[in-house]
Amino acid sequence: MFILEWMSFTEMKEVQQYYTRRVLENLKNIGGHPIIWHDPIEFGVVPEKDVILQVWKGGSEDDPWEPYMERAIKGGYQVLLSSCWYLNYINYGESWKAYYECEPILPNITSEEAQLVLGGEAALWAEYVDATNIIPRLFPFVGAVAERLWSPVNSSTTADAKHRLDEHRCRLLWRGVPAQPIYNGYCHGSEKYGVLPRVNVSYGSGSKASITVSLIMGALLVSVLSRM
Repeated sequence: MFILEWMSFTEMKEVQQYYTRRVLENLKNIGGHPIIWHDPIEFGVVPEKDVILQVWKGGSEDDPWEPYMERAIKGGYQVLLSSCWYLNYINYGESWKAYYECEPILPNITSEEAQLVLGGEAALWAEYVDATNIIPRLFPFVGAVAERLWSPVNSSTTADAKHRLDEHRCRLLWRGVPAQPIYNGYCHGSEKYGVLPRVNVSYGSGSKASITVSLIMGALLVSVLSRM
């Protein structure tokens, strides 16, 4: 039966429709809630409305991501955005600003349609990434993505965020995370080189207690944030 069905296909979109339908059926049969790339709808596939679409294409002047995002939203699907948050693309200068300025709530959608935007995901392709550089590639840039996603639309600018992210970068260094600089900022030497500071606390009687603070940080990548 499947072979006969395949032999009847004459267009690529039919193959895409068949494959997508079968995968989604198998996933739902085991109780899964599907999230798929938005590509199938570009081939004319019409998934059920409970399928979440993740927009990953676009992100350049010649191929902007907004039309893909709008097409998914106007189709009535819940969406996630990752097109403008690929951290593996390296640029000279303050590249974090592009991540921060990417707003998934499009200006030409209704307030009802805006509810379909679940959030976004920062991604990192690993063709040129291994254990030696994965952490500096992620941090502190993923912080710019995270703040954009949890902030209301137009609530902050890069000028507002610049010093917060720079301070956060120093905090990461202090905790032993080799985060890249976001601009030509400055961290205290003990922070910059991962030396744990020794804090002297005076109790007023002339005695002092020397306290060494040791912190262990677990990296958290915010991927999905609901917008209300």
